[in-house]
Amino acid sequence: MGITEIVLVIVIVVLVVWAMSTISRQARATEAAATAAAVSAAGHTVSSVGLVLAVGVLLGLLLVGVVAIAVLLLRARRAERRALRRRESGAWRAGPNAYWGRGDPELPAASSPLDTLIQLEVWRALREMRAEATPPALPADTEDWPSW
Repeated sequence: MGITEIVLVIVIVVLVVWAMSTISRQARATEAAATAAAVSAAGHTVSSVGLVLAVGVLLGLLLVGVVAIAVLLLRARRAERRALRRRESGAWRAGPNAYWGRGDPELPAASSPLDTLIQLEVWRALREMRAEATPPALPADTEDWPSW
């Protein structure tokens, strides 16, 4: 074996070692890329499942709201129909003060608390004005009155 063959064997050994180290680095890089891809895929899966659940919950709430509104509207219409039937089927009032009205008059509309307060204040003011305008029924000293 000559020097050329020894150099050739050394070069081949160096190239084989260099190729193996390159292959090893590429394998580690590929493994790291695969790990990153797996983590990314898991993250995308979790976010996708979360979005699907959020959309499902929102659609469920929307459905419940629509059903609740529909039920309330149906109840209101049914109550209107009952009130109309009751108003139309009531017996006529009897007596001289009947004014040709039905026996079941409509209930007054509910007023707001502010309207009620204003009405009470007006009544109080009217009562005070009436109290000043009319003299008391009995005099202040009742000793002058005969005792029977």
